[in-house]
This record gives sequence, structure tokens and C-alpha cells, in this order.
Amino acid sequence: MIRRLILFVAATALLVAAAVWLADRPGAVTIRWQGWRVDTTVPVLVLLLLALLAAGAFAVKLARAILGFPGRVLAARRERRTREGYRALSDGLAAVAAGDRRQAKRLARRADKLLPDRSLTGLLTAQAATLAGDEAEAERRLTAMVERPETAVLGLKGLLDQTLKRHDHAGALDYARRAWALGGPADGIAATLFDLQARAGQWAEAEATLAEAKKRGALSPATLARFRALTLLERARAETDPALALRPALDAHKADPGLVPAAVLAATLLHRLQKPRKAAAILTSTWRIAPHPELGGGPDRPGPGGNPAGPHQAAGQAGQGQPGRPRWPRGPGRGGAGQQAVGPGPHPSGPRPGPAPHRRPVCAPCPPGARGTPRRSRRPGLAGKDHHGAGRAGLDLRHLRQAG
Repeated sequence: MIRRLILFVAATALLVAAAVWLADRPGAVTIRWQGWRVDTTVPVLVLLLLALLAAGAFAVKLARAILGFPGRVLAARRERRTREGYRALSDGLAAVAAGDRRQAKRLARRADKLLPDRSLTGLLTAQAATLAGDEAEAERRLTAMVERPETAVLGLKGLLDQTLKRHDHAGALDYARRAWALGGPADGIAATLFDLQARAGQWAEAEATLAEAKKRGALSPATLARFRALTLLERARAETDPALALRPALDAHKADPGLVPAAVLAATLLHRLQKPRKAAAILTSTWRIAPHPELGGGPDRPGPGGNPAGPHQAAGQAGQGQPGRPRWPRGPGRGGAGQQAVGPGPHPSGPRPGPAPHRRPVCAPCPPGARGTPRRSRRPGLAGKDHHGAGRAGLDLRHLRQAG
């Protein structure tokens, strides 16, 4: 502000000085042109030249305003249409969120009509088409969004959801890989990509995905630990030598102590290696986190409450199968009773399985003088349950002690 004031004062002083200097030295100017003769002084000639320059500038500005009037009108109309198009776009997204199919479709058509760039309305049109059940139109719009770098990730995520709804896991895996390779926002893509790779049996690629997700911070620590436990479990199941399979099985149990297939496999391997106490500790720790029937007894050892054929039967049958390749308890992706869901659907990091309602583990009968009255199960083969908390883990490990 002060600088502008100083410049204004300086310019005014220079103009006044120039005017005074010219007034003191008026001089004489004679112009002869086409038989005309003009006699005047220098200050008058200078003022005349300034007036001509001002008139010329005004004429140019007036001509530009007249010639540019149609363009300004069109620009104002385009701006108004763009503003209305963005309003229709935002209202349409709100209608999609509210599940109003008719309103969303109407606003999508209006936004398409008002906005010149169709890629801006691709998401709204695709979602409106999905609400209306027009999968072909939704896929066409999402594919158009993939062609623009700014909306490629969003389009790929939409196509990924479309293929998952059709249960096309091969196509979903391709879209998930492309979206992950773009390096954009990875919310949900990392977990979906891992699930699809695990479903396809591509465990090496799944481990690489986990390493990259850890660098990007795309997964929470708990989810990373759960997914790492699944990869270690699969690595242990792939080993033919129990001694070599033990380390990844123990690492899987350490990464996620609540993963039942990892605990069962680790306990089975420890039994085969004559380490029943450590096997009992692993089963007990997992039971306290995620009680499950698979943590019960085996076919040749009494299970909870003395049941000779408990749900731990898979552990007792390890090694029975093809020669040279033990048959481990089934885990993720193999359809076993202790299977943890891998792939789209129930998330591996979701709620862990609890005890089945028809196979509730029970403890041995109460000793004489204990508080409470034991209640006998109506099902044969199951002993009574102590209601005052005897055997806090709810797990009978006598078969493990007898093995020792």
C-alpha cells in the first residue's frame, strides 16, 4: 500500500514537472498538409496526440466488446450448464446412496446431457445402471472410466465388483491386479487381491502382495498377521517331511494364535515328533481365543468328556494316505472342517469360528465336594458339564498327557 502511494506521488510529480516545463517553453509548430496549414504550440500538440490515443483505445475496446458479445453469451451458457450438470451429478450420487433407482437414472441422464465430458458422469451412470439391473451399461461406462488415468482405479474397482457379483474369480483377479499395479488408493484392493490369489492357489504371489501391502500401509496389522498366518499354513501343508513342516506351522500359530487349522496342524506335527506337552499348550492357547470342535480328542484318544471319537480326528490320522506324503488336517481353501474362509465372501480376518452348537466341548464330572451340581448331557458319549468353571479352558488334554 505504501509502495503504491509512493509510486503514485512520484508519477504525479513527474507529470506536473513536464507540464510546467512545456508551459515555460511553448514553442511553435506549423503543419502543412494537402494545402492546409496548422499553426499551434508544442503543449497543444501533445494534448491533441494524447486525445487521439485515448479515442483510438476506446474505439478498439468498443469493437472488441461488440465482436466478442456472442462468445461471452455462449461461455455464460456453458458455465450455467456445467454448474447445473455438477448439481445433477451430486444429486444423482445422493440418490444412488439412498437407493432411489428412478431418481438416480433420471439425474444420470441429465448429467450426461449437461456435462460435455462423459467420463465425469461414468460412475453415476454405472451405479444407476447397476441399481436398474442393466449390467451391460454399467460395465460399458466403467470400461470408459478405465481409459482415463484420473478415473482408472475407480473404474477398475467398479469392474472388480461387477465380476465378483458374477462369481467370475479369474476376471476379478485380473482387475484386482491392474488396480493394485496402478499404485493409487489401495483401500480394499489389497485384501481382495490376496483373497483371490489364495483362492486360485497362487500363494507365492499372495506373499508378494502382503509384502507390498505392508510397505504401502494398505492393511491393518491384525489383517496382515492373519493373512501371513494363512500363507505360512499353506507352506507347512506343502511340506512332506513333518520336521520341515513344523517350523512354518509354528510360525503360522504365532502369527495368529486364533487360527484353528494352524493350531491343529502344529499340534499334529508335535505329536508325531513326540512333543505332547507343547502340542497341549498350543491347543489350549488357541481354545482360549477361539473355541472350536477341531481342538478336541482323536480317534484313539478320549476327547472332551471321554468321547472316543472327538473332532480332533484329522490330527490322529496324519500320515495315513499316500506313501511318503502325510495327510494334514484340511485348512484354508481345502474344504476341511476347520477351514478358515479364503477368498471373497467371509473375510479371513473376520470373526473366528466358535464351537458348533451340536458339539459343545464339556469337561469331566465334578469331583466330590465341588460347588454346583453337574448336569448330564442328553447325548450319549458326552459327560456332564461343570457349571462352576472346572477346567477353565473347556478342553480335555488327557490324551496328550497319556501320549507323553
